[in-house]
Amino acid sequence: MNAAEKKLISKTLFGFIILLFILSPILTLRLSPNVYSGGTSKGAEYRQRINKSSIAIILGEARANLSDMMFIKTERYMHAGVAYKLNIDYDAMSSAEHTINEHDDHPTTAPRAHDSHAHQHEHDDEGGHIHDEGAETIIPTSEKDFRGFIGELQRRVKPWLDPSQPHYHLDGTEMLPWFRLMTISDPHHIRGYMIGAWWLKKQRKKPQLLAAKNFLEEGIHNNPDSFQLYLMLGTIRRSLEDYDGAKESYYQAAERAIKQRPANGELSREWTHYQEDDALASVRLAVFSEKEFGDAGKALKLAEHYLSLIGSDPILEDYIRALKRSAENNL
Repeated sequence: MNAAEKKLISKTLFGFIILLFILSPILTLRLSPNVYSGGTSKGAEYRQRINKSSIAIILGEARANLSDMMFIKTERYMHAGVAYKLNIDYDAMSSAEHTINEHDDHPTTAPRAHDSHAHQHEHDDEGGHIHDEGAETIIPTSEKDFRGFIGELQRRVKPWLDPSQPHYHLDGTEMLPWFRLMTISDPHHIRGYMIGAWWLKKQRKKPQLLAAKNFLEEGIHNNPDSFQLYLMLGTIRRSLEDYDGAKESYYQAAERAIKQRPANGELSREWTHYQEDDALASVRLAVFSEKEFGDAGKALKLAEHYLSLIGSDPILEDYIRALKRSAENNL
């Protein structure tokens, strides 16, 4: 084998490796459809159980790692480059209940996510958010840093803020392309779709609301069983005054939530209290929207049906009593 042949073989192998890398998302979808579950969008135990395909492990992990890296990038950007250990509560932000309560008047679930400690903030004049102090930075304070001069140098060179000072959130507009890339690299990154739509909704303008709607519809296409995506889509449609569409989205969310909810809503690593909040919000909003934009009699039947499935819900029980009183008064 002469030098020219060796060079040709080397180039061919290199090109084949590059081609495999580029086509890795397609390979994972074709060989193991819906098997690989993305990075931060699912819990560790869930991923260990689901990711059984060798192709998913070899090629899919790269996609999840890329989307997770982008997730970290968005968080660092939002904190103006400062790296925090206790970052903002992304689970709460990626719950549809948080988005519903942020600007809408519907009663949905127990404590509102933006009323929790992780979401207490004021607005500055440029649209950012000033949050309560207390979030611990990855770079420690001088009192806790054993590195001496090296630690002091890092605090001066790297973006850093004393944890005793209120930390600052940018308005998030420039983060949206990162969420776009995040979901392209991992189409099953449900949290990426949720938070991306949340930021778009915060712009409070019709073009951004339409973009959020399209983004969520793409997420639903890639994750048809995600009730949280349907729930947030209902909220976006309601903001767009597409009330029939909102009613249908809430109904689809409720139907999926009922199927996925464990018995008595028992919490676990696979079913967090954010998922439980969103499941209850799905059920309630399906009933509320049927009453508001549809038929009160159908809303009552739907409420009684859902209550029989979930066991107990004080808000739904009160609403059923109110619907019955209203029906009696109209006789």
